[in-house]
Amino acid sequence: IGFKRGLIKDIAIFKVDVVQFRNDFVNSGPLVQGLAPMDAVDRLSRFREELKIRERKYELYRGGEELFALPCQEYPHLEKTK
Repeated sequence: IGFKRGLIKDIAIFKVDVVQFRNDFVNSGPLVQGLAPMDAVDRLSRFREELKIRERKYELYRGGEELFALPCQEYPHLEKTK
């Protein structure tokens, strides 16, 4: 029960984090107008690494949802950022 409760809490936090990550990508990412090419490349690299971390969390949480027979959450903001 402790693991399940912790998973549910972590998923709720992750959902907020994914939305914040997407907003940060849109507002401060590599596609911002007027950004120098080298700055865009740097930002792209940073966001790629951050996206990989979130994809690993997604996979872990999805496995936990399946293990505890919880409804699988959707993360459209994560998909858009990919």
